[in-house]
Amino acid sequence: MSQSKFKPVQMNLFDPIYTLSARKLRLLENGWSGYFNRVILPELVKLEPMFEPLYSSNPNSRPSTPTYLVLAMLILKDLFNLTDQELEKNVTFSIEYQFALGTTSFEHQPVNQRTLNRFRAANTLYTEENGIDLLSEFAEKLAKSLENAYLGTNLKRRMDSVMIDNGCRKLSRLQLAHVVIKNMLLVLDENDVEIPEKLHHYIEDFDENKVTYHSKVPAKDKLETACQDACAVRDLIPAEFKDAEEANQLLRFISEQVITNSDGSFNSVRDGKELTSTVLNNPAEPESTFRKKAGKNHQGYVGNFVETVDLDTNRKIIDSMDFQPNIYSDSQFAKDEIQKMAQAGDTTTLVADGAYISVNTINEAAEHGIKLVGTAMTGKETPDLTADFEIDEEAKTITCPNGKSADRVSCYEKTESWYASFHKETTCKDCPFAAAGQCPLKNHKKVRSGTISHKMIQRANLQRTMKSEEAIVDFRFRNGVEAIPSQLSKESKN
Repeated sequence: MSQSKFKPVQMNLFDPIYTLSARKLRLLENGWSGYFNRVILPELVKLEPMFEPLYSSNPNSRPSTPTYLVLAMLILKDLFNLTDQELEKNVTFSIEYQFALGTTSFEHQPVNQRTLNRFRAANTLYTEENGIDLLSEFAEKLAKSLENAYLGTNLKRRMDSVMIDNGCRKLSRLQLAHVVIKNMLLVLDENDVEIPEKLHHYIEDFDENKVTYHSKVPAKDKLETACQDACAVRDLIPAEFKDAEEANQLLRFISEQVITNSDGSFNSVRDGKELTSTVLNNPAEPESTFRKKAGKNHQGYVGNFVETVDLDTNRKIIDSMDFQPNIYSDSQFAKDEIQKMAQAGDTTTLVADGAYISVNTINEAAEHGIKLVGTAMTGKETPDLTADFEIDEEAKTITCPNGKSADRVSCYEKTESWYASFHKETTCKDCPFAAAGQCPLKNHKKVRSGTISHKMIQRANLQRTMKSEEAIVDFRFRNGVEAIPSQLSKESKN
C-alpha cells in the first residue's frame, strides 16, 4: 500500500520520452537508468509499506511524494555520491534520472531538499522512540530481494568488520569532568537556578583551557577538584531537571569516575585502571565505547558487513550490515549473522577471519545447516596431534594417535574435559610420536598426561583444514571483503 496519493507513474501523451529517437531510447533502456527502473524501482514499491509507522493513518495528511520515490532518490544520492542539492538538480533536469524514477511524465519533479530531510528526520525520531532503524532494515531487505535478479545460484558469503571513529574530540578525564559540569551549569543558569560563586568559572569562555593547560596545579589535584565540583553541581539540580540529558551525563560521570560515601558525598577519584571500556568518553557521543585493536586505540563504534558473491559472474551484493559500540566482538557478530541466516532459511557458506571463528560458532552454524569457514583462529594453537585423539564417553576411555588406551581416565563435567594418563615404560613404549617429540601430552617422570576435550580435538582438526588447498582458496576469497571498508572510507571523505 502506497503512503501517498501517487502510484507508480503512468506515461501521458506529452511525455518527453516520445520525442526521443529510437537510438536514444535504446541507450536509456539499456543503461543504468533502465536497469534501475525495471529492477530496483518495483522492489522499492514492494518495500514501501515498511515505512507506514512514520506516517499518519489519515491519507489526506500524508506527503504528496510517494515514499518509494524518496527511497529511490536516496539510493541515487548514495550511488552517485551527490549532495541533496546536486540530487535535486539532476532529478529536475536530467532525463536519465527521471527515466530511472519513472517520473518523465511529471510536470514538476517530486523532489526537494525538505522532502528528503523530513523523511530522514521522521526515521531518526522513530529509531530513537522504538529502537528500530527502518532505513537499515530496508537496505538489508532490498539487497536480499535483488539477489534473485542480480545473482545466480553458485553463491558464497564473506564477512568483515571495521572500526568507525565517532569523530569527537578525545577528552582527558579532566576535560570530560569540565564538559559535563559546564553543560549542567548552563542548563541551571538558563533557568535562573542560583550557582555558587566558586562554580561560576566553569561557564566562562576558555575556562577549560585555563584549567587544563595554564594552571600549574598538579593534574591529579585538578582532577580531584573537578570531581568534587561535579558532586556539588549534582546537589544543585532541582527535581524538574533530574531527567535532563545533561543531568544524566553528570550523574553517569560521577558513578563511573568517583568513589562516593554512603551519603553520596565525594570520597575520592576512582583509579583509572578500574575504568571499563564503556565509560563516558564524550557527551556528544554518550554511547560510543573505547577499544584497543591491532595496537591502536579506537573511540566510537564498529560496523559489520556481509557480502554475497556469485562465484560464476563475480557479481556482489552487500546484503547484511550491523552497527554497534566498538566493544561488540566479532564472534558476537558471527552469532548474530548465523541467527539471521537461520531465520531466512539461508544455508550459503559463510567465510570469515579468525576473530569470528570458534568451535562454538562453527557448531552453532552447523546446527542450522550453515557452513562457517574460518581462514584463521585466534588464541594459542592447539598441538596438531590432538586431532587424532578419540574419546569414548560411554566406555570412559581415551585412545591416543598411536592407538593406545589411557591407563587412567577421569572426567571433569564442569569443563566438559577429560584427564588422561599414559605409562611411559609400558603404554608409551616405542611410540613414534613420543620419540619425535610430537606428543601433545606433558612429559613427567613416569607418565605422559594432560587434558583432552571434544572442543580441543575439533579445534585441532579445524587448524588442519585451514592449511589445505581449499582453505587457501577461501583465504583469498575472504580477502575480497576488505575492500568494502576501504571503499566506504573513501566515499565518506568525498
